[in-house]
Amino acid sequence: FDTAQLRALFSQFGHVTRADMSVDRATGQPKGFGFVSFASVEEADRAIAYLHGQDVAGRVMRIEKTKEDGGAPPRGGGAPMGMGGPWAGQHAQ
Repeated sequence: FDTAQLRALFSQFGHVTRADMSVDRATGQPKGFGFVSFASVEEADRAIAYLHGQDVAGRVMRIEKTKEDGGAPPRGGGAPMGMGGPWAGQHAQ
């Protein structure tokens, strides 16, 4: 899963203003989570409602709002949503 695929997946729920996959700087391999921001909270909520817990590419999506969006504090920075899923691992528990 790359940043373009992440953006495409989430764009079906609204205007994505940011989509980034976290990558290990030393190896260039995906860390297993990414960050997505939407133009509105309603769009983000719609994406969460539909995608959280869904199987995407053989992995279960786990989506959390970050502190910036009124959810849990971000782990290592981030945007309104952090998610783990099909791209090599899960978001930190």
